[in-house]
Amino acid sequence: MASNSTSSQILERIITAGDLPVMTSTLREITRLEKNSASSAADLAQVILKDLALTTKVLKLANSVYYNWSQKEITTVSRAVVVLGFDTVMNLAVGVSVLDYFYRNSQSRHLRAHLFVTMFAAIFAKTLSEKFDFENTEEIFILTLLNNLGLLMTAFALPEEFEEIRKLVISGEKGRNSAAKQVLGTTFAELDTELIRFWGFPARIISALKSIHQGSPSMIISKEDQLRTIVACSLELFYSLHVREAFWYPRNTAQVLKRYFPPLGISEGKVRALILKTMMEGKEFLDVLQMEFSPGEFQSLIDEFVIEIPEQEPTPQVKLGTLPWWEMSEGERAKFRENSLKDIDNSILENAPLNDILTIAMEGIQKGVGFDRIILFIIDPSNNQLTARAGFGSPLPENLSDLTIPLDEKGQDHFSMALNERGPLLISSVKRPPFRENVNWDAFNILRGASFCLVPLSFGGKTVGLFYVDRVQSHKPIEAKEVALLQQYKTLIEASYQIGKKR
Repeated sequence: MASNSTSSQILERIITAGDLPVMTSTLREITRLEKNSASSAADLAQVILKDLALTTKVLKLANSVYYNWSQKEITTVSRAVVVLGFDTVMNLAVGVSVLDYFYRNSQSRHLRAHLFVTMFAAIFAKTLSEKFDFENTEEIFILTLLNNLGLLMTAFALPEEFEEIRKLVISGEKGRNSAAKQVLGTTFAELDTELIRFWGFPARIISALKSIHQGSPSMIISKEDQLRTIVACSLELFYSLHVREAFWYPRNTAQVLKRYFPPLGISEGKVRALILKTMMEGKEFLDVLQMEFSPGEFQSLIDEFVIEIPEQEPTPQVKLGTLPWWEMSEGERAKFRENSLKDIDNSILENAPLNDILTIAMEGIQKGVGFDRIILFIIDPSNNQLTARAGFGSPLPENLSDLTIPLDEKGQDHFSMALNERGPLLISSVKRPPFRENVNWDAFNILRGASFCLVPLSFGGKTVGLFYVDRVQSHKPIEAKEVALLQQYKTLIEASYQIGKKR
């Protein structure tokens, strides 16, 4: 076993050579949400929306047949979370971040071949796990991906050392982990663990990966045994199917089928059907991530799998409004608003929880109308204050969930006045009359917005909170037509409560 210092030293070399911090920020934010049971759809959407490329790819995958069986168009990240589930979108974002990092940053065809094998194996593992009633099959996709991470990162960041390891494995002198140990002083498995600790993955994932590193058990008794077998056989199977990289495992495909699948109760015919299904779904999945590939290279990497793949009908391209509002034309913003309102309508018809509808609305308002940020506040009557619940955009106050704004005891500040309004209240400038006499300085000192709009929300005849929207960075004035759009969202949200109550 390599010492912690040895694997840490290799990790430092990989970080330096591979510019690893580039994707660390997004991954750490996502894994932080995973550790926090109180994380919401808005929290997850907010992290994804900070990365335009990630947003585009997550939405495109969310609209694929692979994920969206209903084929109702999903145009907002918030809606994706509602339709697909928090865990699915979170794991999808992790997978896309890791895979896209390697695609964009490496010209090595050996690395790309390993990446192809790993991703198809991860899809196969997810598909196979569905046969055994695992609660979170998306997590098995991630675990399979992470189980090959040390090898992928070495191939990417330390190509000379990787070539030495490769030659040792090809010659038959060493297995992949023992060859890595000889060249690097640590194994690929130990690097896997170091890397996911570096990214801040929760202890549950680290523990599961350590169990998987033990390999397939001699007997399948528990759910953990099934998981270890599924991940091990998926990687070994797809390596054996890939002409160029098959040498990384000593067994051929027939031996893999014989060793792993009878104990799982899966017939050879069923395995072949699952392989075909995986290849078709994987091609669609990779369509989102293959932008760096030339068509010839992409097809040749697919062709290196020794299996007959039937032709698949091309998936229609979905046009998505994913640009920040300041980069969107007025026509694009109008289309985004239209789509987000449709998302709200569909969520109401599906009897989605009010919190999900509010989240979709916030994303639609922030991006579709075009504000720097939007924050949802709920009234806390016992303390005569507003408490922040969620937000979109930038900059959001730190520790948003702990943010409270005291209301004026006489009800004469802007926030108290808005709560008594039937429609949105536009404050064009707190520095000028007639608005400067009613400034809530507690709110101003936190939010720093001199111009903003407050949109009260009433359910069952009772005002329960409000939306705060502003352009604190761009300083573009809020126009009357935009206030009218806010009223449109307000009306639809409040109607959703009445419809849900009647049901």
